[in-house]
Amino acid sequence: NLPQGARASVTDVDHGQVITLRTSALEVLARFVVGLGKDARVLNPPELRDAVADLARGALETSTDAS
Repeated sequence: NLPQGARASVTDVDHGQVITLRTSALEVLARFVVGLGKDARVLNPPELRDAVADLARGALETSTDAS
């Protein structure tokens, strides 16, 4: 689910869609993006890109530690 109060617009592009959101809930949005899977990309802001990368790395570390 998107963060409460987030406003979104969707634009179709050649290789999928660009979703533009306005929210102050960066961590919630980062978890949402991670949940979209490997094809999701964060274009901006860099702080969101870093948060998504940190969450994905943490999930990978957790899954490899369990093996």
